[in-house]
Amino acid sequence: MLEPADLRTRALASKWMDWQLSVAAPAIFECFWGLIRTPPEKRNHEAIEESKKKTTAAVAIMNAQLAKTRYLAGDEFSYGDIPVGIIAYRYRQLVPERPALPNFERWYAAIAARPAFKDHVAAVPLT
Repeated sequence: MLEPADLRTRALASKWMDWQLSVAAPAIFECFWGLIRTPPEKRNHEAIEESKKKTTAAVAIMNAQLAKTRYLAGDEFSYGDIPVGIIAYRYRQLVPERPALPNFERWYAAIAARPAFKDHVAAVPLT
């Protein structure tokens, strides 16, 4: 079940969805827009590099949480992992020179193995 039955866990899942909207998505915006939606000759490389740094800092927050739990809201996959998973996919595609973040990579491997992720995230090119 995607919605946790436990109210505390449900609140944590909602927190991570809010975090994706307020922290992770704004952090990666310039990188995504600059590398995917902007022609090479018009790219602002300084903004792209700053965005990569901000996104890496955001993912480090996730990595710290994932040292404590299997998924973001607890030990079961929930709706809190879904929007963050999309940002994580973009991060892994757009920032290949990222630092070692073992908890994040473990979590990412788990969600990337899910059929819905394969069909609806990984199968869609960044455009």
